[in-house]
Amino acid sequence: MRNSVFRWEVASRTIVLAVITISLAACQANQTGPLAPEQSINRPNLKKVSSSVSNSRSKPLEPVSREKLVNPDRTAPLRLALLTPLSGNKEVEGREISNGAAMAILDTPEIAAELLSYDTGIDPIKAASAAASDNSDIIIGPLLNHETAAISPILAKEGLIGLSFTKDSRIIGSNVFVMGRAIELETSRILRHAASTGSRRVAVFGRQGPLADASTDQALREANIANRLVVSREIFGEKEDYTSIARKVSELTKNDVRQANRKENAAQLKANLNDSSDPSDALNSMAARYAGREKRLLESLARSYKRMTSAGTSSSSAINAIVTRYSAAGGLGKSPIDTFLLTVSGAELSTIAPMFQLYDSEAAGVRLLGFSRWKEMDPQRARELHGGRFPAEPTDDTFSNRYKDAFGSAPTELAGIAYDSVRLALAAGRIGSRPLPAEAIWNAGTVKGAHGPVRMSVKGMALRPLQVVEIQPDGFQVVEQALILDPFASTRETLGSK
Repeated sequence: MRNSVFRWEVASRTIVLAVITISLAACQANQTGPLAPEQSINRPNLKKVSSSVSNSRSKPLEPVSREKLVNPDRTAPLRLALLTPLSGNKEVEGREISNGAAMAILDTPEIAAELLSYDTGIDPIKAASAAASDNSDIIIGPLLNHETAAISPILAKEGLIGLSFTKDSRIIGSNVFVMGRAIELETSRILRHAASTGSRRVAVFGRQGPLADASTDQALREANIANRLVVSREIFGEKEDYTSIARKVSELTKNDVRQANRKENAAQLKANLNDSSDPSDALNSMAARYAGREKRLLESLARSYKRMTSAGTSSSSAINAIVTRYSAAGGLGKSPIDTFLLTVSGAELSTIAPMFQLYDSEAAGVRLLGFSRWKEMDPQRARELHGGRFPAEPTDDTFSNRYKDAFGSAPTELAGIAYDSVRLALAAGRIGSRPLPAEAIWNAGTVKGAHGPVRMSVKGMALRPLQVVEIQPDGFQVVEQALILDPFASTRETLGSK
């Protein structure tokens, strides 16, 4: 077991020194690999300020206040200013952020760096001003979007960049990057998956607000990336009651509208089969999304296609025959909207999702999509979401286990974001001037983050791999491997690529 002690400085109205002792179980054996093992770089100057170090697991980040003058020497190790709440009602979140940041420093011994912490729980503007006056090279944080917006003028004036923990892309600027998983990332990931698996007419459905606006804007961009998606905005008011929302669901999925679109649905089926490399597999994949008559119809058509082509019938002729049989059987009676992207979560999701089940949307061929917060749902109890899909970041048990060994509890999402932010800043510090320019963050490339590779997009959003997960009665099932996908580009990369 290795014990590491390093300096931790806190600033609000005054600057004080804190001493942190971190005990990482089997740290050397399980440590994350260096950013660039082929390069020889001086090890960090982690000044030991206390000779009394316990071999038992220490408590997470207990600051000990002492007066301390900050040395403005620019040739010193890379100076990272961590803006995080060390007091106030977000102190618990601040502790998670501090823990994750500390792990990243310890996991990157080849980069000489020091981590200085500034309490935003009192005043984020004063914290940022103190960090700037201490000749910080980069700002890590703050936690909230309004805090980030408040300190942006200071960053611009001092020529500093900030890696904010927020997910709100609205605060991105020339000197502000977003390290949280922006909703545009999740929207792009799940809609491109949906388009590749048969979705064509998508409605963004949810309550009015920043989340619905951001996801709708990105969904409309996706409709312009040659994936044949047609996107509509079906947003209800902030105070709209559930009776009105249920009426909207009924209107969007009602049967008479479906029947009026039967001819269009047959044409859509033909196009899908013509685009497929194996129409039989495509029909069986469609059948997996239905139950009852619709499921049996599609499975029967898949068998018929195989029999015809095995007997020598051309694929195009077999597809024509399949579509004719489909229309004669009355089709599937699809809704004019085949996919709903639900922006609601938590208790509201539990109230709204059953409305689609009530109006028999499954038999209409409607699929439900959501966002990563669906992972908080209980698969056994959320029956109305069975078959629904959402994007999720893969979990790296190595990071989680090491964090739990060091701090006694499992890491939250914020701990991972803080870890990623520091790792990216350290990589940028290896190649950038001081203070770090924005170009250094982009040129840092891909680093190994808490749960996989991380890099910065040209739009200022941290890119991480996202897999697609389906809710099933017995749990969550990964249905598409993790991909790093830039929501503002048409390309995508497999997990681990650089």
